[in-house]
Formats: sequence, structure tokens, C-alpha cells
Amino acid sequence: MSREANSVDPVDVARAAFRSVATGHLDRFTELLHGDVVFDVVPVGLRRGRQAVRQYFEEVRRAMPDLVMTLEHAVGDDRYAAVQWRMTGTFDGAPYQGLAPTKQPVALQGADFAEVDAGRIRRSRTVFDGAELGRARSACCRPAVQRPTVPPPGRST
Repeated sequence: MSREANSVDPVDVARAAFRSVATGHLDRFTELLHGDVVFDVVPVGLRRGRQAVRQYFEEVRRAMPDLVMTLEHAVGDDRYAAVQWRMTGTFDGAPYQGLAPTKQPVALQGADFAEVDAGRIRRSRTVFDGAELGRARSACCRPAVQRPTVPPPGRST
């Protein structure tokens, strides 16, 4: 597929989609999605269709009302775009993926890889450190009290 056939630079589409989510303009974001879009948020799962993808990002924004998303770099060719990003916020809003807010800060860095067809995102894969998200979502990953190590019986420290 040539850029003429696509008529819109995929990097421009990916940047516009990112900025739309970052600023909370989800109507504009949804317009940039192909009708049968598939979003694979690797640590979370697949979302199929415009409304499912939009609902996911609505959930993210509700969970972190102070969300800040920063586009660091974007590259691509006549069909694909890659966006490197960072996001920070506090998980103190609505539940996310069934988990109650922890009031913990969240700081993620990741990348989106999008396939653009006729000026709309047809497929996207988002990758980021799911363990970092887990630490922010759940107190189970952080000990509440640091316990001293106890030497085995018969040994002194």
C-alpha cells in the first residue's frame, strides 16, 4: 500500500489518536478508529470494535483523573506507526479492571504499534511493563512492613 493509497500519514493518525486520548477527547479518538478495529493492550487483553476500545480508555481516564500522557517519539512508514509514550497518574478514581483504587501513583512507559488503513487505525498493539501496573493496582506486590531477616537456627548475625 502506498502513501497515496492511504492518503494520510499513519504517523499523523497515531499522533492525533494519542493526543485525543491524552486530552480526553474520546469522540475524536473514536473517529480515528476503523470500524472493525482491534486493540491489543498486551498486559490487559484484546478490545474489538470502536466502542470497546473507547470504553477501555474511558475506564483508564476514570481510574486516574489526574492522568498525564506524554508522547515522546513517533515513527512510521506508509502503513504503520510506532509511538513511544509515558503516562503518570494516581489510581484514586473509579475501579480499573475490577480492582478498587489504591491511591497509589502510576508511572508507565510503553509503545503503541498501529496499522493505519484509509486514515483510521485498523489494529494496534500497546506494550508496557505490566508488573509496574500491577504494583500500582494492588498492595499485594508491596510488603506493608519490612521484616528483618532471621538467620537459620544455630547461626548468629
